[in-house]
Amino acid sequence: MKRKQTDQDSPWKEVLERYFEQFLGSFFPAARAAVDWAKDRVFLDKELRKVARDAALGRRLVDKLARVHTLEGAEAWVLVHIEVRGEVEAPLSSRGGH
Repeated sequence: MKRKQTDQDSPWKEVLERYFEQFLGSFFPAARAAVDWAKDRVFLDKELRKVARDAALGRRLVDKLARVHTLEGAEAWVLVHIEVRGEVEAPLSSRGGH
C-alpha cells in the first residue's frame, strides 16, 4: 500500500529562506563570502517550479532558487536542494539512479 505523501518539507523551506545567509555560511562558506548581503536577494520559487515541471523533474518541495548579487556587482543564482527524510530508507549510495 502506497503512503500518502505529506508536506513535511514546507517548514524546512521557510527555515532555509529565513536563514539563507547562515545556511550558506555553514555549508558553503566561500559562496557566502562572495555575496553582497547589503543587497536584497530574491527567491524565485514560482520560476523554479515552472522549470522543474517543464523538465519533468518531479515534485521537489525544498528546492530553493535565489537570485543574489556578488561583491563584484554581478547577478548570481543559487540553487539549493535538501531532502528531509521522515522514515527509514536504504542509504543514498544503494538507491538506484544515484
